[in-house]
Amino acid sequence: MTEEEFAREYGPELARLELAAVLAEAAVTDRPPRRRWWPRLRLQRAHWPRPGIELAEVADPRCPHCAGEGGWESDYADELGEYSGTETVLCECWNPGRRWLILPLPHRHRGGGYSDEPPF
Repeated sequence: MTEEEFAREYGPELARLELAAVLAEAAVTDRPPRRRWWPRLRLQRAHWPRPGIELAEVADPRCPHCAGEGGWESDYADELGEYSGTETVLCECWNPGRRWLILPLPHRHRGGGYSDEPPF
């Protein structure tokens, strides 16, 4: 979505506030300003801690750092140069903890497991 489309859809005042927030973030963090738009939200089925439908943010497919993957894996070594493991680095365009439960789904409670009844 371009700035003009954003201003047309949400109004010029909100577009100005969004631009001011981006410039303020760039001034504080000493990074070049990055265009921030509304989060990319998708419906997903949650299984834990409770079954339901949740609204979750997904990674930005136009991100130059992760190309929409949400992060990357980085191998690291100890002081001798031996492989010590792999760590996952999350990109700043995505927060996996940002999800909201919209609709809790009922789940069937199963019985006690075994029965005294004969199989016939």
